[in-house]
Amino acid sequence: PSYPPPPPFAVVRIGALLPRQLPSGELMHLGRADELTSVLMAIQEINNKTDGVADDLLPNTQLLLSYRDSRCDPDFGFDA
Repeated sequence: PSYPPPPPFAVVRIGALLPRQLPSGELMHLGRADELTSVLMAIQEINNKTDGVADDLLPNTQLLLSYRDSRCDPDFGFDA
């Protein structure tokens, strides 16, 4: 039997400014730097179409993340 070709994969690029360092250059305390971890976990869950969790969410779509450190400073984040 012949099968139809799989539908094309769409790539959605997501950009984010997330705080990783304080304006002084110190790394943020791990308890306050959860944003990047949360975003990465969500993207991994959505991109994984074989685990039985949210497999129908955004079918045939792969999410890619590009992020920059805002250093908790709107002026620095704007220039990033």
